[in-house]
Amino acid sequence: MYNLDNLKVLGSGATATVYLLDGERIIKVFNSLYLADAVQYEAHLSEEISKTGIIAPKFHYLTTVENKNAIVSDYIDGQLLLTRLLNSPVTACFGIMKQMADSQKLIHRTECTGITSQYDRFSYLINNTGLNTSKKKIILEILQEMITDTAVCHGDFHPGNIIADENGVLYTIDWMNCYYGNCLGDAVRTYLTLVSPFDPFNLPVIKKFFFKIYRLLLGKIYLREYCKNTDIKKRDIKKWIPIIAAGRLADNIPDEDKWLLRLIDSNMKYLTASSA
Repeated sequence: MYNLDNLKVLGSGATATVYLLDGERIIKVFNSLYLADAVQYEAHLSEEISKTGIIAPKFHYLTTVENKNAIVSDYIDGQLLLTRLLNSPVTACFGIMKQMADSQKLIHRTECTGITSQYDRFSYLINNTGLNTSKKKIILEILQEMITDTAVCHGDFHPGNIIADENGVLYTIDWMNCYYGNCLGDAVRTYLTLVSPFDPFNLPVIKKFFFKIYRLLLGKIYLREYCKNTDIKKRDIKKWIPIIAAGRLADNIPDEDKWLLRLIDSNMKYLTASSA
């Protein structure tokens, strides 16, 4: 049906390669060792998100190419928000973070119960970490009490998963981690991603120091913009930190484990206080 040798490669990762199918669609071809169930799960999530009207690439169909599973969806011609951040002066980050926070709040105003629940998502992640068993139990018990919404949550919302088109419209991509539940947890996940000590560029010591300061600034601006004109309090955010940090341990991101464990230990008091 498709000859991959004639298609332009847009990107390649550990599990799949993305090709430009035509001027309006892409085809994501998964590695042959990637489980078919996982591909079908991602296709299901993408299809459900497409039904909501959220600004995201539209899902078209699931197919096979050269005996490999593939997903066809809309092609968004634009620039990753991460690229824009890295190529812009520091002063531009204020406007970019505001636009990003507004985009995420728009997603969070959408409801959808056709995707994974927040509790199922986080219980799976947390139970697959080496976290202390008693802490897992406390976190999961209180998480269940804190989920009172059915808001769509992306699960990995950050500048590398957002494309800005030529008109400045932000399209959120890569929905395989999405779920429905309490949206503040999703916002805290974004905040932790922004301020993470992980250095994806392997910078020298001096540049790494300034990059860390820049990331902390991004996180602070983002959280301020997300919480603007809401009744979210600092304590509400701190309640979510040990839950999100525990789930993030499952990602095994370099340089994060000790940092995440410190976040869990220093914020457990806010979590347990919520059930008192």
